[in-house]
Amino acid sequence: MGKSIGDASKNLDLYELEEVEPTLPSPSEGGGLVPHPVVAEDSSLGVTAHIDGAVTVHCDNTAALDFVKDPKFHGKAKHIGLRYHFIRTLVAQGEVTMKHIPTGRMVVDPLTKPIARDSNVRFQAGTMRVTEKLRGAQKKPVGILHVKIVQACNLLNKDFLGTSDPYVKLGLSGERLPSKKTFIKMNNLNSEWHEVFKFTVKDPQSQVLEVHVNDWEKVGPHDIMGRQIVLLRLLIPHEMYEFTLNLVKNTNPNDLHNKKPR
Repeated sequence: MGKSIGDASKNLDLYELEEVEPTLPSPSEGGGLVPHPVVAEDSSLGVTAHIDGAVTVHCDNTAALDFVKDPKFHGKAKHIGLRYHFIRTLVAQGEVTMKHIPTGRMVVDPLTKPIARDSNVRFQAGTMRVTEKLRGAQKKPVGILHVKIVQACNLLNKDFLGTSDPYVKLGLSGERLPSKKTFIKMNNLNSEWHEVFKFTVKDPQSQVLEVHVNDWEKVGPHDIMGRQIVLLRLLIPHEMYEFTLNLVKNTNPNDLHNKKPR
């Protein structure tokens, strides 16, 4: 016989809970977590993969996070079915970790509730960027891109007092690797670097070389002096190219700010 559910049974754990109500929430009810490592099997290949360690669950509800950390059952939680309390046991056992995430970054919201148009557009753009990065990470390298940064001429001064301290930041689209940077040229709007960088190319048809010229600041964020891109699909392997790039504010061709010299 299972234990009765009432005010006297405030120390029910997951296993006692299974005696009185053995059915855990289905995925359609917001459940689907199980108190054991995730196992993926492929019978055709004879491969079994175990995901060890805790599963991270992101939540934007601080009240729910506090409820998971609270070791007691109390009157304010009576409206929550006991079968949903098993998450406490999983957290205590180290099977699951709960992590707070701001509502603005909760990417599943468009799939679960109506949201404002601007939020929906922002989530779609973020999903596309993540998809692009994942595709780039899955593809195998097809070549090495050698880039030499020579100089910058007549840069627009971004400092109110003194002269800007420019440096160049480089990166390939679709990559999660840190950007590469040149040395900082202090107080110089006509800087010369002659620095060489190497990039691993995975998809020359879709990837672009992103070039940013920034003004270094000792305190606070660095100012963006301008940016430009180079389409890799325009390059022929084993050929050397020389580019003079006119810096723009952003890559939107319809932005009138891009017509101003930078």
